[in-house]
Amino acid sequence: MRVASLSPAATEAIEAMGLGARLVGRADALARSALGCAPAEPPERVDLQVRDAREDGTPIVTVDEGALAALAPDVVVTAFGVGAAARPDAFSLDARSLADGLDELERLGAALDAPEAGHALRASLEARLARLARPGRERAACLALVWADPPWVASGLAAELLAAIGAEARLTEPGAAARLVDGRALVQAEADRVLLAPCGYRLEEAAEEARRIAARPEAQAIGAVARGELWALEAPRSIVSWVGFAEAAASVLDGAPAGAIRAAPPPG
Repeated sequence: MRVASLSPAATEAIEAMGLGARLVGRADALARSALGCAPAEPPERVDLQVRDAREDGTPIVTVDEGALAALAPDVVVTAFGVGAAARPDAFSLDARSLADGLDELERLGAALDAPEAGHALRASLEARLARLARPGRERAACLALVWADPPWVASGLAAELLAAIGAEARLTEPGAAARLVDGRALVQAEADRVLLAPCGYRLEEAAEEARRIAARPEAQAIGAVARGELWALEAPRSIVSWVGFAEAAASVLDGAPAGAIRAAPPPG
């Protein structure tokens, strides 16, 4: 079976199933962003470009239909409808909850004629989450951000995963969409930890952005930042790396960070 991916989330899910050899085309070659590439572009510029594109109705991502057609894929997989308008038969990863994301993996496996791969990946992720449940862990109030400048709070999926590790999410709840908030809301959230996973950023890139934010005088008004509790995490793409987000967050709460980098040391 020949499979084309139009989204990094789709590529990640397919490879996590062990089906990467079926990929004849990937998002980096088939889908073009209308935005400057983060983190190469300043974060505030990327945010402005996103807002302008939404106001103008300009697609943020366009698909090279000629290149896609030349690959003659049997299945096209995308996420949140990217390129699906021209490909009504495309399989789109659209889940906004943990349960839906796990169900979607099984449906994707079936669509790729590998139902056992989808089932196995789901079972693996569920087992990883189960291992994170630890009685007695600090019930910390966590603020998860998917962009810092300006601040965007993570979707309700972050709230579900934080609850799974025994933490309490601030400014989001299950089912909520990611949303823009102002600095006052960040201060008033009174979070114990701030978890920054900027969209599209790898861990070291996220850490660089977290350090830049922590160095701002206004950021010190956020109690967790002032206490040295701003942490950088890699941006999740599919439900697979969202489970990785939960593992990294749990490691922070356990005092043995793995997959998370502190932006600045605690004072003193």
